[in-house]
Parts: sequence; C-alpha cells; structure tokens
Amino acid sequence: MADSNSLTRQVAAPGGAPRLEPIRECESIAHARRLQALSKANEIRAAQAQLKADLARGTTQIRSILVQPPDYAANLQISKLLRAVPGYGPARVTRILTKIRIRESTRLSGLTYRQRTELIDYFHR
Repeated sequence: MADSNSLTRQVAAPGGAPRLEPIRECESIAHARRLQALSKANEIRAAQAQLKADLARGTTQIRSILVQPPDYAANLQISKLLRAVPGYGPARVTRILTKIRIRESTRLSGLTYRQRTELIDYFHR
C-alpha cells in the first residue's frame, strides 16, 4: 500500500486489476504547473466576462477600454467586445469593423494604432 503522503496514480495492469504507481516528481511539478495555468486562465475568463457584463450594463465605457485596455482583455476579440455594448449587434459591429478595416477575428491587443484611434474616434461621437 502506498504512503498517504506520496502521490500515486491508478494504472491499468495487463490482464489484471488496476494498480497504484507512484508519480515521479517531474510529473508532479508538471501537474502543479498545469493546475496553476488553468487557475490563471479561469481568472482571466471570469474578468473578461465581468468586463462584457459591465459594458452591457453601461457601468464601463467602451472608449475607456479602447484607450487603456486592461491586461486581462488583451486576448478578447474586438468583435465580441463591441457586441457587448448595448445597441451594437452583429450587423452593426460588422459594418463598423469593415469601415475601419479590422477583421472580426482581431484581438484587442492586435489592433494597430490607426485602427485603435479610429475606433476611439467612432465611439467618441
């Protein structure tokens, strides 16, 4: 029987019952890193969802996000971010992005200076 302090995993034995096998230290470290990365990704997704909810409620202005985007919003697609703004559905967002020459799949961090400036000007009206 394995020590309760050591990490083990269940392994299928050929032709027999499953057995417990100790996890090597490097696997344990890799597992911990995966869990840490997963936790960070979940925090980022939650913050992005909160940002979109704030935009939908009107408690956050899209201009402020475009002028100085928070770190957690860098990987948001600009089309999804704009659709969170009340009154901006898929057709309107597509029309705006086409006019400014931005692909719908472009991420907030991938906007050029010109694209960002034109979007800010559009929402400044």
